[in-house]
Amino acid sequence: MNRKTKVNMGILMNSSLRIKEERKRLNLTQDQLAGLLGVTKQSILAYEKGSRYPDLFFLEKASQLGFDTNYIITGKKVNNNIPRHNDNKDDIVTIPLVEARLSAGGGSFLTSSEIEEYFYFSKSFIEQLGNPRNMVAMKVSGDSMEPEVYHNDIVIIDEAKKDIYPSRMYAVAFGECIYLKRIDRLPNQIVLKSSNPHYSPIIIDINEHTENQFKIIGQALWNGHKF
Repeated sequence: MNRKTKVNMGILMNSSLRIKEERKRLNLTQDQLAGLLGVTKQSILAYEKGSRYPDLFFLEKASQLGFDTNYIITGKKVNNNIPRHNDNKDDIVTIPLVEARLSAGGGSFLTSSEIEEYFYFSKSFIEQLGNPRNMVAMKVSGDSMEPEVYHNDIVIIDEAKKDIYPSRMYAVAFGECIYLKRIDRLPNQIVLKSSNPHYSPIIIDINEHTENQFKIIGQALWNGHKF
């Protein structure tokens, strides 16, 4: 092992110890942290054992939970007033992951509302997005919303937010298919737009035969990767 490799391994191990230290400072278990970040417990173990370096996704989400990410990376504490997480269950909310799959492609037929599992979030974080009672989590299938949302990402949908804004992303249903798309509303037409330029817009003519088949499920608020 050369000197550069030894230095890199030292940085990796030191950051892993600091991740564990920060998690304990916030009174979070590995299971709780995994739920709050929307990743598996195995991912947290990898971060804390030093077999995986904290990436941008981890650092952004951890920072929102109160982790001192500057300390994790550099070893220097610049914020001594970061709030400690409270063990009180009232500080954590759960969002159900339903079996429905949001299509980032040609349309998904998996529309079951049965609950697969629950994700845990900091109440203060999730309430910045909206009312958690109106939220469900869905898994994405396909690549039409890349590079913003990837295949197998988890997306939180607020079923109370149905007003259409051009820059926002929505879960929509048409017939038996559900999609994750941006929406343009035109006279007598709905246009479902993808982020991936390789996908053409889906144009829905709204008339007496189709108006009852189109439904806005809700606005997409947050997405995360589950490793």
